[in-house]
Amino acid sequence: MASINTRFLKKRKKNIFRSGAGRGLAETACRANHLDSVSNPACLSAESTHALDFAVVPAWHPAGLVLLSNEMFMEVGLPMLKLPPPIWALIFIVLCVALSWLLGWPMAPGMPVPPLGMALVALAFIPPVWAFVLFQREGTEIEPTSPTNRTLVTRGPYRFTRNPMYLGLVTLALGIAVWIGSWPMFIAPIAVFLTVNWVHIPFEEAKMRRQFGATYDDYLARVRRWV
Repeated sequence: MASINTRFLKKRKKNIFRSGAGRGLAETACRANHLDSVSNPACLSAESTHALDFAVVPAWHPAGLVLLSNEMFMEVGLPMLKLPPPIWALIFIVLCVALSWLLGWPMAPGMPVPPLGMALVALAFIPPVWAFVLFQREGTEIEPTSPTNRTLVTRGPYRFTRNPMYLGLVTLALGIAVWIGSWPMFIAPIAVFLTVNWVHIPFEEAKMRRQFGATYDDYLARVRRWV
């Protein structure tokens, strides 16, 4: 097919581009591919989504690929955004406990190591609590899916990682796995990492980039996503 049908674009606009996450992720993807909204109709700013009514984008063009890949991501990602990462972490841990029980608690080599597991669990609470206190002092939103944030927090743990709360969640799940020792438990920290890294963080980064622009881009250049 030579182009993405205009009618297809109109249909998808309602589901994707009315969402702040959809707009931000599309803009981020276009920027990564060095595209712009003037020369590529699929790369649209938050204020110009109506241009989709007239856009015909070649299917082979990077802008077309951006739109299609963003659509697939949002169809999977938006339902998952309805639950905050701590709830997902709890779900994954409970499922891994159930799987371990069904399999008769098969141990991973060299496991368990309770002292190390307990230490990781204890350390896991430090970055999130520190970040939470900072958010309270700054008076900014802690809810990941909030439309905006009042302040870009770059102090405290945010000097070392852009996502101290999520780093704490992954560390917590890993600590529990090391503490218990069964190999299915190690699925939990991997699942938490993948969910946060591919669903929640892209949504939040797109939102922060739209709101804080060059200031946030400078922060991205200075501090890693994880460690």
